[in-house]
Amino acid sequence: MSTFKVFWFTPAEAAAYLRVSERTITRKRQKGKLIAYPIEEGSRHVRYRREDLDALLGYPGDC
Repeated sequence: MSTFKVFWFTPAEAAAYLRVSERTITRKRQKGKLIAYPIEEGSRHVRYRREDLDALLGYPGDC
């Protein structure tokens, strides 16, 4: 059995991980290039998956 751990990032953490501004993260999300996951139904607070951030950089799935 394989275990899979999902790493979640706040917008600030995602920006630091990608070495860009939080505004750039917001723009990527608004353009549909980055998926944001609300932390609860109807919430404005979101999280980003590391896999999605890596895909934005062009990294293979198993980094």
